[in-house]
Amino acid sequence: MASEVVIGDGVAVWLLYGEEIWRFPISSEVDARSASDALNGVLSSGFSLSDLRVARRDDRWFLQVGRRDLIEAQSDHSGLLRLPPKFVALLMLSRIYDVLGKGAPVGMDERFTLRGGRTAEGTISWYGGESMIGRKFANGEVCSGNELVAAAKDLPFGTLLRIKNLASGKTVVVRVVDRFREHRGRILDVSRAAAELLGFKSQGVAKVLVEVIGHVKRVGGR
Repeated sequence: MASEVVIGDGVAVWLLYGEEIWRFPISSEVDARSASDALNGVLSSGFSLSDLRVARRDDRWFLQVGRRDLIEAQSDHSGLLRLPPKFVALLMLSRIYDVLGKGAPVGMDERFTLRGGRTAEGTISWYGGESMIGRKFANGEVCSGNELVAAAKDLPFGTLLRIKNLASGKTVVVRVVDRFREHRGRILDVSRAAAELLGFKSQGVAKVLVEVIGHVKRVGGR
């Protein structure tokens, strides 16, 4: 199976293609196994990466594919960290992006470069907010406000980028879905959710290292 759960040292580790997605406390082993089984189910038939999302329903947060819930994120899933459920769901999404991106690395095609290379340092800002909800990104997807996405000048849609905040060390993986014009030296705009995970939402801008890690449109299936 592509997705599995292994037990060790009092934790239930959710793996995808041998890479860690999430480390659950052993008390949440049932939730971990349920999420793993659900992911294997959707992988068997295949799905568009744009269908993998974080959704909010009645103040509860879910990681889902299409209309199928993979897991309801809980603070308990983060152990002693006690992260908000929203952050748990978003971090799971980021980790799945990371694993899938590494499994589908792009070549040195010039389309998949940022400022001439696979990695680039620069400043990013964030955009979105309530006014963006319900509007379409440049690739046609509709904004829900809970996406880990980015606007880039010309990177192909579906490109996965690993972004590290150089001040905090926090990292997130986003998908390119939108366009923007470089301004004031900034190389990307990222969604509000991505800014929250990177820890710069209140500052508005951050110095980052961006790495192009892969290009994924469809996952699983035959």
